[in-house]
Amino acid sequence: MPATARPTQRRRQRGPLTGKPELRPGGYGLQTAVACTILVAMACAVYAPVRHFGFVNWDDATYVVDNPQVRAGLTWTGLRWALTTGHAPYWHPLTWLSHMVDVSLFGLDAGAFHVVNVAIHALNSMLVFLWWRSATKATLASFFAGVLFAVHPLHVESVAWIAERKDLVSSAFLLLSLASYLSYVRGGHYLLVLATYCLALMSKPMVVTFPVLLLLLDFWPLRRVTAADDSARWWPLLREKVPLLALAAAASVVTVAIQARVGALPIVGRITWSGRFANIVVGYARYLWMTVWPVNLGAYYPLRGWSASVIGLAGGLLAVLTIACFLGRRRYPFLLIGWLWFLVGLAPVSGVVQAGGQSVADRFVYLPLVGLLVAVVWGAIGLLEGRSERMSRLAAALVALIVIGAAVLARGQVMTWADSETLWRHVLTVTEPSSRAYENLGQALRDKGEFNDAIAAYEKAIAVPQGPGDASSPAQLRDSLGITLVQAGQTAAAAAELEKAAQLDPALPEIRVNLGNVLASLGNFAAAEPQFREAIRLDPEIAEPRVGLGNVCLERGDLDEAVSEYREAVRLAPRLAQAHSGLAGGLAAQGALDAAIAEYRVALGLDPNSFTAHLNLGLVLAREGKAAAAISEVETAQRLDPSSIAARQALASLRRSRQ
Repeated sequence: MPATARPTQRRRQRGPLTGKPELRPGGYGLQTAVACTILVAMACAVYAPVRHFGFVNWDDATYVVDNPQVRAGLTWTGLRWALTTGHAPYWHPLTWLSHMVDVSLFGLDAGAFHVVNVAIHALNSMLVFLWWRSATKATLASFFAGVLFAVHPLHVESVAWIAERKDLVSSAFLLLSLASYLSYVRGGHYLLVLATYCLALMSKPMVVTFPVLLLLLDFWPLRRVTAADDSARWWPLLREKVPLLALAAAASVVTVAIQARVGALPIVGRITWSGRFANIVVGYARYLWMTVWPVNLGAYYPLRGWSASVIGLAGGLLAVLTIACFLGRRRYPFLLIGWLWFLVGLAPVSGVVQAGGQSVADRFVYLPLVGLLVAVVWGAIGLLEGRSERMSRLAAALVALIVIGAAVLARGQVMTWADSETLWRHVLTVTEPSSRAYENLGQALRDKGEFNDAIAAYEKAIAVPQGPGDASSPAQLRDSLGITLVQAGQTAAAAAELEKAAQLDPALPEIRVNLGNVLASLGNFAAAEPQFREAIRLDPEIAEPRVGLGNVCLERGDLDEAVSEYREAVRLAPRLAQAHSGLAGGLAAQGALDAAIAEYRVALGLDPNSFTAHLNLGLVLAREGKAAAAISEVETAQRLDPSSIAARQALASLRRSRQ
């Protein structure tokens, strides 16, 4: 930007909140280093337990565990994918790349991912301190703001949740963009502001309000304009934000387009404008309360209705605070700027465009919280100016207690992210019941093999009234319950649940596949076949129903159709072990033993712990006269399932034949 675009800066007012350095000459660098060290130490102390935490069953699979692009580490293919995908559903290539780098360095060690999150949060805490210290020369106030940023319990979700890495990375780049802007105001280059802001947008699009935040900072603490200035002094500042606004607009369009394309916005049509307005107003008030009293925080707060009295109280509170801050803008500009930073920063996720089932979320306030911290800290120090030394000591003790209390609460909140079961049990303790929380708890218990408890959780998920933001439909919940019943050995009950699920939503192919598999396991192949065929009709591009149909055809002796379906399944999903195993069985039945052996080996390469593939490969090897290899495969099958009668009988027969 040309230098003429910047109005001449006015001489800064002096004082502890706006200009007077608080450090003696020569001690500035040392005390800054000490302050940064304390910030890092406090962040590490609060979040130390996460090194031993694993992934949780809330988006961590989407971002890392079940994402083949990320699991491959940093590759050229992954780079292209990150730059072009709308997976998750956001366009945030730098977030994807950060996860890929972690995989390249640490593999799938969840603890290492957590440590990286903590490191970025500690960096952000330092950047908050350093920026405000540099902009205001108020070292003490800036340090308190940085400390509270580091240990506030509302930040736990962004730090302890691996999938929320995007929050940390985007905030880091935005804070660097603020530093670039401060440098630009003092004679630096505007291109650096644009570059760092681009990086922030490429990490998470929530930072689209950054140009507005810069206008606020132009008023205070940068004092490029004052409340008394006319529009002639504001226009140059507005013009220099146009490139940033263009970037923000482009990111907003891309985000909405991606979310609409992948179906992340259907909830918008299920919430009336009045309901959306009520949630926005009450949501802001709830964030204020959670900032002041950060207890009973949870990972998920379901959407709910609000009474007129609650909406009125929340709206009145917001109006009073806004008016008070505006009236005091000349004497206490930090109150107005901090308050507006909070309001503007939260605007993109306030619920105007609802893209999820949450009413509020701790992670949304990660960077907007800076505004409230600035307003409170600078306001408190302003009140203490000119007070007695005793009053100052009492205030310092109170601040210490607040920081310690926040750190203790944050440490406790960190422990709720230890694993998926702990996470969702805590959510159900501190928030009203929701089908999402019960569903995720059921999944966590099912993954641990606690099937009876998982069944109870899924039944509660079905019983809880559905809200507009619930992720799974009643049909999908019954489908999950049916799968869990199968794993618990209650096959008949599973078939009944899956039939109900198919009736509730006849258009979901995965329910048809699961029902077909259960019916086939009960020996009812005639009833299973139409389920597989309907699933193929609903979605011809999925492999699982073709494997099921191949199994049915193989059972009734139609070998040609069975092999045809298996081959199509292999074409659609080359890495699906069951497809290769099924094809091997069909080829073996046709007498093509060498081809069958080759397919079984492919299946075992994809799933080395497949009991069925090991057992059947052993039987085919035996037919080829390769007794030693056959015994080895059947022994492996028996180790995988010591209770299998078929494996025990086959092994005994093979050993007798060698005697």
